[in-house]
Amino acid sequence: MEDDNTQLNADEFETSIINDALITDKDCIKELNKRVDATGQFFIVARRGSNLSRCLSLWQREAKRNKADKTLRVHFTGEDGIDRGAMAKEFLQNIITDMGNSIFPDGSPVDSTHNVQKGYFQSCGEVVAVSLAQGSPPPCFLHECVYRTMVDANTDFMSLDDNDITPAEKIHLENVVSDLRSNSSAIIEHGYTGKIDQEHIVDIRRSIVVSIVSKRQL
Repeated sequence: MEDDNTQLNADEFETSIINDALITDKDCIKELNKRVDATGQFFIVARRGSNLSRCLSLWQREAKRNKADKTLRVHFTGEDGIDRGAMAKEFLQNIITDMGNSIFPDGSPVDSTHNVQKGYFQSCGEVVAVSLAQGSPPPCFLHECVYRTMVDANTDFMSLDDNDITPAEKIHLENVVSDLRSNSSAIIEHGYTGKIDQEHIVDIRRSIVVSIVSKRQL
């Protein structure tokens, strides 16, 4: 039985990372690495070059049998060799690159209820955690403002502004508010229910920003 006094649960670990300014990124990675269960394997069998949806489906299938805190090992179908870490790193490198291009384009999660329904966002989080914990590539695809609002469960939606959205999202915002009449449907789709005219442009902008940021936290 694990000693509860020496093993932080996930919530306690997250809180300690946030509240303790002495904990560096390197310390965090080391702590994650210590939590890898080397007594078992999280085993993936895939074709080299499989697309992202296939890789995530394989990941989810294995996650039903084993927890992702075990050592990741990968076998590429039709190839010889036993994975001693290199194949797992290649798999993680490819899947994280594909995640950045397909699910987090322009540094922000794509607005897709399909990805939510399929559980892809959760699986992406597990892949990232495994990659960080087991010495593989970090996810460098999130814009800083996106990372900040995704990890902070206490985002103050009353104080959001243009600094809380990505450059691509700012372009979208400016395109919408540049012609209120033509883009009234888009404004309504973002959840704005007030009067659509220049006198209410500030409210419209803030409503769109809130809509964009809130979708990251689904």
